[in-house]
Amino acid sequence: MKLLLIRHAKSVFNKLGLIQGQYDCDLSEEGIIETKKFEKKFNYNYDYCYASPLKRTKVTAEIITNNGKIIYDDRLMEACFGKMEKTEVSEEKIINYITGRIIPEGAETREDVVRRVRNFINYLKNKHKDTDTILIVTHGGVMRAIQHIYNLDSHEFKNLEVFELNI
Repeated sequence: MKLLLIRHAKSVFNKLGLIQGQYDCDLSEEGIIETKKFEKKFNYNYDYCYASPLKRTKVTAEIITNNGKIIYDDRLMEACFGKMEKTEVSEEKIINYITGRIIPEGAETREDVVRRVRNFINYLKNKHKDTDTILIVTHGGVMRAIQHIYNLDSHEFKNLEVFELNI
């Protein structure tokens, strides 16, 4: 099975430099424009599309698929950062969270996210054929969890970056 993973377009919070997590913010105007341009160049064939139900991924997926059939799945949501959501992004906060040094109140741990994403991957393997190509519109944290599951080199994904993976 082939996965085509795409991180959502630029959101309002990306533009403001705020931590989003599972806070349901909108795409920025710039993100909508970029996604429409991206859709015109998007030349991948896929059999199914899954997306996080958060607005920034939902709208990105709707534009990319030209309002095609999309299956929304909560397991594709960004990590919940609890009380850290809606605060200013800093490298220190991100490193503390990723390393597990500081887990904000109400947040998921990195292991929680990996477990949730692994459950989704197993679901795909049981539901779809090995020859299927699955488009997944999601978040950077989910993509990092997939890198972890498959022991891939760490890579920080840009908005609208396509990452192909055969599983």
